[in-house]
Amino acid sequence: MRISVRRLIEIALLLIVTTLSLHESALAQQSIRLLSLETAIGSTDPERLEEHAAQQLETLGIPSSRNVGIYRNETSVLPNPRNPLAALDFSGVAFSSHPPGLEKGVHPRRGILIARDILLSSKHTGAKAGFPVYFATPDGTLIERQIIGRRGIGRVLDGAGKYVTKTDVTVSFLDRPVPDDVAVYPLLDVGSDSAFRFRGHRIPALLLNQHREVIPARTVGERSAGLRLAFAPYSEEHAYRAISGDSGYPIFTLINGELVPLSHHWFAGYGDGPNFTNRELLDAILMTAEKGPRETD
Repeated sequence: MRISVRRLIEIALLLIVTTLSLHESALAQQSIRLLSLETAIGSTDPERLEEHAAQQLETLGIPSSRNVGIYRNETSVLPNPRNPLAALDFSGVAFSSHPPGLEKGVHPRRGILIARDILLSSKHTGAKAGFPVYFATPDGTLIERQIIGRRGIGRVLDGAGKYVTKTDVTVSFLDRPVPDDVAVYPLLDVGSDSAFRFRGHRIPALLLNQHREVIPARTVGERSAGLRLAFAPYSEEHAYRAISGDSGYPIFTLINGELVPLSHHWFAGYGDGPNFTNRELLDAILMTAEKGPRETD
């Protein structure tokens, strides 16, 4: 049976439209969740968040007023129930180049899931298109996905209306969604006030490093649309300074038992990175995610 050229073109167009519709449907299902700070804790006051997060850590047995050392994140193996971190789900932290828990491969890259098929990372440590990323579920199962494209965040305005010339934030896209047992972290919506400030408020935070360790810290301020950590007044004996190789690892706070990303590390020192609660940066992340992957990376 012969098919006319016109009919072949019609079939091809139908397939393209169907594929695009399925893709748009998938994107709609894999939406980014925003956590309203006011709904979660009844206030958008940074002081209230400071109190809330401190209480959350104390409940887990992690003192928020002093450094008690470094906690091992054991999501790559069966978690130790005596480890305070066993109650927290770090499975949405992605690694690339080699799976977590394996010795040793190419220097790992990393990011965090903000939707089941969308990864947030720093540009200089995020995996490029065509590279695999790995997730470890709480029971130790390794999940592999491919990066199919990414988009960097350009300059954004800070709360004072000044341009930030470098954000080092990239939105990456996976070839397919991760399973439901892999954590997806919400972005914190502090409301319409872009002048939400960490300065003067020591918000308890947890910083991950390249050894899959978790270090308690506190925010001490922000630089433009950035966020800065300090480990004082923790003793020098236990103080941890982020070093080369820690870039791109997330900085979480804890809200109602859930890990909520505040930033990721991008400079060596006491921890310094983008402030995800900055209204303009948050909007830029959402708009970039909506665009989908570039055709070329």
